[in-house]
Amino acid sequence: MKLIYAYSQELKDPTLEFPQEDINLFKEIYKIDGDGWLVDRTGLITFPFSETLQDKHAMPECIEPVSFADACLFHANEILDLNQPVYIMWSGGIDSTAIVVSLLKTGRSLDQVTIILNYDSVKEYKNFYAKYIRGKFKILPSEQATLLLTFSKLDGIVFSGEGGDQIMGNPLATVIYRTMPTRFLERPFNLDNLRELFSFKGISEKSIRCWFDIYITTITRSPRPIKNMYDLVWWHGFNFKWQQRGLVIYLRIHKDAKVEPFYCGKKFQEWSCTNEPNLENFSTLKSEQKKFIADFTGDTDYFVNKLKHPSSTLYYGIKSASALDENFNKFFDCPLMNFYNPNNSFSKWLITNH
Repeated sequence: MKLIYAYSQELKDPTLEFPQEDINLFKEIYKIDGDGWLVDRTGLITFPFSETLQDKHAMPECIEPVSFADACLFHANEILDLNQPVYIMWSGGIDSTAIVVSLLKTGRSLDQVTIILNYDSVKEYKNFYAKYIRGKFKILPSEQATLLLTFSKLDGIVFSGEGGDQIMGNPLATVIYRTMPTRFLERPFNLDNLRELFSFKGISEKSIRCWFDIYITTITRSPRPIKNMYDLVWWHGFNFKWQQRGLVIYLRIHKDAKVEPFYCGKKFQEWSCTNEPNLENFSTLKSEQKKFIADFTGDTDYFVNKLKHPSSTLYYGIKSASALDENFNKFFDCPLMNFYNPNNSFSKWLITNH
């Protein structure tokens, strides 16, 4: 049996040393990536615990340039073409607001669509709620929705804003904006710059060199050239964190519930592979998404001043499991070492670099 997702406090604890050196090298990534369960979509790297990649999260084979707006409309029409009840998890943040705008821009009937929200959602973007949601959509309080999802009693498919950060290089880009020198994301990707970033977070030299080689191995399969540090953090999310974001909600809901991340569709992946974001500062990173919203609403203040911040209260009130196996069975106290794979890329690296 293999895992598709696991969250372990043991791996996050920087003071805890495992007897296995390969695990210690791997777990240092948690110092910079707080939820560091990774799965390599290229198939070139294996991690110390037996993870597996789902077919639906495989790397796309064909990359064709597409605009963000066209990707939004394509996937919004796909959703409406399902001809079944659709639920949108609206947090009030940038990613989930762009989903609602996408549906509105289709010009089609939205009778099948229900918006899941709570007080925090409305508080984050009051004007949008008042003008475009209230009285326009059916509404389901998030507390009720999560209870139904827990028992798989919500008809239809739920779409979340997950994946919106991964197509942009977040959350590691946010870490860099907040802690590293100005314009660090525009520096070349090389060992020296990776060392500066990782060592600032307390990652050891041996782990830095190991992770550099891991990245070098996998970027040979990247659909986007990895030239600078932004490209690297984009690759970390696009490759290693992609499956994780599509599955994280299943730690809290029934395995038969139907929840899909809106931004994990193929068109968004194609857009992400060719997108050149404005890296000037934290506010400009998601300019494309904010422009898409502001072009529809006319809210120029939103475009200029809206900042990205975590929007997780829609479902985080539910008790979370710590792991999922490939059959979506939950573990609330995961015996992680039962899934230890000693023949992984980190142990092989140690043999080569002893």
